[in-house]
Amino acid sequence: MSSSGIGKSGGACAESKVDIPMSPLWDMGKTALFESQKNFDAMQKAIDYLTCKAKNKQAFENNEKEFLKEIYEAFWWGGQYKGWKEAAQLANHYVHGNGKPLSINPDIYRTSVIVKDSMRLMKKYIVELIKDKKHYQHISSGDVGFYSKPYCKNLTNTMRNYKTQGQMRNGLLIAEQNNERLQKSDNRFYLECINSKMGDKKVFTRWFVENTYDFQPFEKADFITDIPIKRPEFILKMPDGLSFYMTKLGIANEFEYRSEWSEIWELE
Repeated sequence: MSSSGIGKSGGACAESKVDIPMSPLWDMGKTALFESQKNFDAMQKAIDYLTCKAKNKQAFENNEKEFLKEIYEAFWWGGQYKGWKEAAQLANHYVHGNGKPLSINPDIYRTSVIVKDSMRLMKKYIVELIKDKKHYQHISSGDVGFYSKPYCKNLTNTMRNYKTQGQMRNGLLIAEQNNERLQKSDNRFYLECINSKMGDKKVFTRWFVENTYDFQPFEKADFITDIPIKRPEFILKMPDGLSFYMTKLGIANEFEYRSEWSEIWELE
């Protein structure tokens, strides 16, 4: 279905219609630098109005589509400024990548507390598998055999500091929330690895994370993504359902992204 054929214009959201800002990046800059309530409200009201239209599957005008694309482009500039380079890259690729796969810098993962703790225990698990002559070549943190091990309780313990250490839930790694560079890029993911022995004493391991950049439609969930322009007063609320609807309008594409790194380590 073409974007022009989606829904009908006007209708249920006509009473909440607002002027669509011409330059979201300008409005974000004014909000961040001068704490402009007027510019912030203009963006949030436009997002709320377009959310109503998306929920009702109404047609979008060209300027409304352009506004949503420019919102994501503005996320790129904002992410670069705040040091969230990978989150900026992902957001920009959503509206300009045509659905092609993307590789992102592995540093955001391999320097993470929860990832480093998981790598250490996954290597312990690999050693056990090798000693028991079991399959060890492809391991995931989502393997029940791994995350059910007693030594993995440290990763799932509720006493573990969620903000500074992250957690693991049934093998799913949750980024430490104070690590905004990772949290804004990929808050939840599985860590995987491909392994091969190098003689009797060493293992070559290629670590990787694979994920999909996508959003849940309104029918499945009512998630909100917070876009902090300037804390605590100016945080844009961007419904995931609206971001999903952008794919139906033909102005964004879901895509796969991947990050990988390798190491050689000694068998115990």
